[in-house]
Amino acid sequence: VPIETLTRGTQHETVNYVKRLMHECAPGGGYIISSVHSVMSTCRWENYMAMLWAAKKFGGILLYKNESEKINSFSQNASEMI
Repeated sequence: VPIETLTRGTQHETVNYVKRLMHECAPGGGYIISSVHSVMSTCRWENYMAMLWAAKKFGGILLYKNESEKINSFSQNASEMI
């Protein structure tokens, strides 16, 4: 996802970008979704969370370091997404 979308875009724009990526790139699997190269300090937290939410909703599996990371990232934020 372009850094411009994560820093200056809206949650809606971020979700739509990820949804389009999933449609165009994900058939058959073998993809990784992330920010362009890193998560910049200027990225809007809600856009980053929208990217993860949309990847799960439209694409499939997310990997986490541990179960508590997974619970913290989605239980608090998923209900706020679009």
